[in-house]
Amino acid sequence: MPVFNYKARNPKGELQSGIVDAANEQSAADVLRSHNLVVVSLAEEGKEFGLQSRVRMFERVHPRDIVIFARQLATMISATLPLVQALKILTEQQENQLFRSVLAGVSADVEGGARLSVALEQYPKVFSTFFVSVINSGETSGKLDESLQYLADQMEKDYELNSRIKSSLYYPGFILGGIIVVGIIMVTYVVPQLESVLGDMENLPWTTTVLLGVSDFIRNFWWVIVIALGVLALWLRSYSRSEKGKASLDSLKLRLPIFGKLFQWVYIVRMTRNMSTLLSGGVKILEALETTADVIGNSVYEDIIRRSAKRVEAGDSMSSVLKKEPAVPLMVAQVIEVGEQTGKLPFTLNKIADFYTSELDNAVRGLSSLLEPVIMVILGIGVGILMAAVIMPIYNISSQF
Repeated sequence: MPVFNYKARNPKGELQSGIVDAANEQSAADVLRSHNLVVVSLAEEGKEFGLQSRVRMFERVHPRDIVIFARQLATMISATLPLVQALKILTEQQENQLFRSVLAGVSADVEGGARLSVALEQYPKVFSTFFVSVINSGETSGKLDESLQYLADQMEKDYELNSRIKSSLYYPGFILGGIIVVGIIMVTYVVPQLESVLGDMENLPWTTTVLLGVSDFIRNFWWVIVIALGVLALWLRSYSRSEKGKASLDSLKLRLPIFGKLFQWVYIVRMTRNMSTLLSGGVKILEALETTADVIGNSVYEDIIRRSAKRVEAGDSMSSVLKKEPAVPLMVAQVIEVGEQTGKLPFTLNKIADFYTSELDNAVRGLSSLLEPVIMVILGIGVGILMAAVIMPIYNISSQF
């Protein structure tokens, strides 16, 4: 008889795991329910690491799926549908299998007596600290549907902003990728065909000598390049995950030409919008600052927010810290100060987010046109070097006759 591994919650809401013998999965679930257990997960032993499991390793929950989930759940709760029933409906209609299994677990936890925020907290890779904090605030205030709706609106704005930034980089990335591919083809296939003619010549231009040397090295020691790139990638991955490396790379982002200012605006929008959402949902300012620091995604701004939290805890204002930070525009600190003085901090934070979102929109629209001249210059330099290295020696040969 098949053996099934299970995770389930008892009547007290405690999570427990074990094995059960049953003819099939449905029978195993019935056995567990007969013992007053709410099934969280159930899988036949030996099949957890099968093909389906390996496929799920490559699945992920898209931010758009979470936005739709929040909006639909808000609509159902507003229509006075019981929370457990709403979760089960959303689970059944979810096409993403990974997200479906997560929602099934959330639904089972809530049915077992857990709060929605506690159930969501069990899946930190899907639901962020920010998401859970807003849900928790909505449950506490009795306005879960409003919190979900507001959360969906803000997440949708973030998603659209990130999509526009990514789409603006597709064209430059495609052009640069094409240049690299053409360069590799020229060096590995075209130049070697000319080497028999150019290699025996005397007084070759330095560009030709360098090109022939690069071509020879790539063809004979390509494996060294592959190993070096692999080692570099592993080192960068390890370095970026270290505390010192992450801080250095995050600081470097803000100093990049062209993109540095865009990164700054992205983090300002993320900081102010998250703070506005949390405060509007009834979260206390200290908790809102700590939550925002956890989800900001940049160690420079994380440190700024945590310093602000310490000053607020000591009785000072958040704006007093922001005014001294070069990574925060003075206008942002001044507007936040006005919000603190007037008691309308969530409103002013939202206005800052809207302003910098508009600035980002304009900057992103012009990003492609701004990068086009840079790409054309790089392309022109590459073509010029190639012509000087290949065409000039051939021209010198023909002029001797």
